[in-house]
Amino acid sequence: MGRKSRGKPKRKDIAAKRFFSLRDVFADLCNSIIFEKPGYIQPEDVQDVPTEHTYHLGKQLGSRFRDIYKKIICDHITVALIGVENQSEIDETMPIRIMGYDWLSYDKQLKDIKAARSQRNKRLKKAKSKGLSTNNIPAKPAYLLSPVITIVLYFGTDKPWNRDKSLRSCVSVPESLEKFFCNYKIHVIELAWLSDEEIEQLTGDFKNLAEQLKESRINGRLKNTSSPIDHFEEFSEILAAYTDDDEVTELFKLADKEENMGGIVAKMREEAIAEEKQKRIEAENLLQREREQSKTKDKNIQTMVEFVKNKDLKGLEAFIQETGLTLV
Repeated sequence: MGRKSRGKPKRKDIAAKRFFSLRDVFADLCNSIIFEKPGYIQPEDVQDVPTEHTYHLGKQLGSRFRDIYKKIICDHITVALIGVENQSEIDETMPIRIMGYDWLSYDKQLKDIKAARSQRNKRLKKAKSKGLSTNNIPAKPAYLLSPVITIVLYFGTDKPWNRDKSLRSCVSVPESLEKFFCNYKIHVIELAWLSDEEIEQLTGDFKNLAEQLKESRINGRLKNTSSPIDHFEEFSEILAAYTDDDEVTELFKLADKEENMGGIVAKMREEAIAEEKQKRIEAENLLQREREQSKTKDKNIQTMVEFVKNKDLKGLEAFIQETGLTLV
């Protein structure tokens, strides 16, 4: 790998949000992880929705932000609301966080339905008061909500997610309450720890990312593959951020956008070999200079010893002035 970056959490967060906000990448993630059907949803089925959830806490208004939040619409029907949370480190309180996000999502849907019902009632009342037809007023919206699904993408490479992926990890439940306790579970995808078989089920740049993170975790380098890259800039940013290697970004900037991972990795290795060769040459030159300096020093010392033996102090003084040597 190349030069290490600072790997700040904010940089990682921004890179992940940019990458997974791409509609085709988000569609690949959903098709591979959630629906398990390649091509089940298309990029045009993915729609942006606000990532901010607001709520009232007494008289105060609060808000929480998801990392990524999208609506999946097929044939004008909302299939699901899907959120993605990016994690570099294990957080055993994640079930509580996700439960909060999901509740706010369902609460927003309920409020929207209530608002639509209220608006319909006003239109109905107004039409009846004026003796107008009510045929063009839509039917009363049902309290039928769209499912909310949240995926946690874990980018950690030091160790797998070794905490319980449910609310139970944060709650001490007495045996007498066991049957009443609702154990809210979360879905964690450990990108750098997926098996080769699991990675093979992925598609597009999402698959490329999982392959490279796993290779970086195991061998500390990038994998030489022939996979094409659809989003050069976003892919290089997230790969550099989560491998802590700024050289990745620089190489991608110089690469041909039609080039695949194999070509880019080959260039990285060529540059690494050239850099190593240059270091060896510089080290050999330094050693040669040190040897020559040592020989000169030995020769000068021998010359001064001869002056002393011959008691030629004037000659010694002239030699010292000529060579710039000093007597300690």
